[in-house]
Amino acid sequence: MKEEARENLRSTKGIEIRINRSIQVEGAFGQIKQNMQYTRIRRRGLEKVSCEIMLMCLGSNIRKYFSTLDGKKLKSNYWNIPQNLKEEKFPFPKQKKVE
Repeated sequence: MKEEARENLRSTKGIEIRINRSIQVEGAFGQIKQNMQYTRIRRRGLEKVSCEIMLMCLGSNIRKYFSTLDGKKLKSNYWNIPQNLKEEKFPFPKQKKVE
């Protein structure tokens, strides 16, 4: 199963998914931190912290929704695979055999 997962990660589709994930997730947190001046969690405890994060994400999504209603075009950060992209070839360490 691990070898199959490695093959999927090295494929061209796997490369595209990994790049887009890093672009989209980091971009969303960057927008919250920069545009909404949210740099610090102000609650303690797992339940309260998760509630605070969810409220910030909800606010970010509402803000994004209203900007599309105003006629501003929502920019897509999605990265598409170039036609000449090859699968990655790099060695993974061999797994130790358990006896």
